[in-house]
Amino acid sequence: MGLFERGAVLAAAGAAFAILMSAPATAEPGPPAPPGPPPPGVEAQAVAA
Repeated sequence: MGLFERGAVLAAAGAAFAILMSAPATAEPGPPAPPGPPPPGVEAQAVAA
C-alpha cells in the first residue's frame, strides 16, 4: 500500500470518526454505544461517502 492510499484510508477513518462524534449533538438521544470495536459496515460507509 502506497503513501497515497494510506493517507486516503486515514482521511476516510478520520471523517467517519468526526461524523460519529458529532452525531449525538444532532440526533435524538438513544442508548450509549457499547465499548469495543465499531460495528461492521462503518468502514464501508466511510469509503462510500
